[in-house]
This record gives sequence, structure tokens and C-alpha cells, in this order.
Amino acid sequence: MDKAIATIVGIVLVLGLIGYAILGQVAGAKEIGDQAAMEQHKIKLMLNDPSIVTGNTLKWYVQSLGASNIKVDYFGDGKELGEDITAVKGDALFTMVKKYNANGELSGADFTQVNLGD
Repeated sequence: MDKAIATIVGIVLVLGLIGYAILGQVAGAKEIGDQAAMEQHKIKLMLNDPSIVTGNTLKWYVQSLGASNIKVDYFGDGKELGEDITAVKGDALFTMVKKYNANGELSGADFTQVNLGD
């Protein structure tokens, strides 16, 4: 009788440990799935609206056009993000509006961060 109880307790412990390990894997898979859903949402936004660009594009405009004295403004939550371009995440999304002068030359660009929380 003692061996049967010990065997049952051993099986329960082994199944518990296996279940604990599997639950950790399931949680990791769910996290990866959530991240993939967010990336898919970003791609859908970018395909539906060609004026939406990534933070990497914003950084490129600041570095390239800023050197040419072309004004590039970038905003998040309705306020200017400031001079620190390193604070902008490369995978963030921004709506880009280009400005042109009377000759049709690019004179500036405004970037407004897209709220992905909604």
C-alpha cells in the first residue's frame, strides 16, 4: 500500500513539473503571438496610409535634411519631442507631412507619432 501511494505521489509530482515547464512555454508563445499581432497591425497601417513611416525614416530625415538646413519637426502626444532624436524608437510609427517651397523644392517635414495604444 505504501508503494502505491509513493508511486501516485511520484506521478503527481512528475506531471506537476512537466505542466509547470509547459505553462512557461505557452506563456512565451502567447507573448510572441501578441508581438506578431502588433507588427501585423503596424504593417496594415503603413499599407493603408502611405504617409505613415517608421521612426528610422524620421531619423534619416533629421540627419539628412537637418544637415541641409531643412526644418524637420517631430511630435508625440501633441507636443514636440525635442532635439533628442535618440529618444525616437526605430519601430515607432509617424505620420509624415512634407512641405514644399514655391519652386517645388522640399522645405520641411512634420512628423506626428501614431498612437498604437488604441
